[in-house]
Amino acid sequence: HTIARLPLSAGITGHVATRGVTVNIEDAQSDPRFRADPQNRYRTHTLLCVPIKHQADVVAVMQLVNKRAATVSRATAFREGMQQSGGGRSKPPTTFTPFTDRDIDRFDEFAVYAGAALRACRLYSDLQDQSLERSRGLLETVGLRPEAVPFGLGWC
Repeated sequence: HTIARLPLSAGITGHVATRGVTVNIEDAQSDPRFRADPQNRYRTHTLLCVPIKHQADVVAVMQLVNKRAATVSRATAFREGMQQSGGGRSKPPTTFTPFTDRDIDRFDEFAVYAGAALRACRLYSDLQDQSLERSRGLLETVGLRPEAVPFGLGWC
């Protein structure tokens, strides 16, 4: 796996990160801010991107892609697939639908909890760093080398 690194202002996530606004796009391919990864064959149709904030600061961005349209039950799809293909299994075509105001409200609510979780992880990590530094100082005070003592990494 490779990680694509982009400037903070690039693309739709950059737009959301720098402006702190939610973006809902019905056709991502036609949006000039959309940047497709040429090595990825995944096609983005619909996109909902929201900022994760702590107080007024954007600390992260998350997105939902390709909301599927409501489909028929599996049993109905299976029967229709068998009839269309002469008994073999076929997959019904996937259609996508725009994200609704209700989707936005729910995702914004989820972003609040995600922000709180990220903040808790940051605080926990900071406390661990402080504790690690104090422990190293104590070890040096009593004449032990800190690198000889294993210290665990946090879960966040």
